[in-house]
Amino acid sequence: MAPLWMSSRERFLTAMRGGTPDRVPCTPDFSNMIPCRLTGKPFWDIYLHNDPPLWQAYLDAADFFGIDGLVLQWSTGLPV
Repeated sequence: MAPLWMSSRERFLTAMRGGTPDRVPCTPDFSNMIPCRLTGKPFWDIYLHNDPPLWQAYLDAADFFGIDGLVLQWSTGLPV
């Protein structure tokens, strides 16, 4: 039986290991421009100056929309 509430990380890891999460992980692909626009900054601040880093803008957008955010470490391919 899954816990009543899981974090996004627990939800993804449980599903990837073949377990039963509390709900189906949801990560719609909303491109990079949506997270950039939500920062209120010009896109070049994010892409060229890392202000904020794109991964942070993406996770902030995931929180804003109430979805599960997933960011992978490129060196390992594992969820952060």
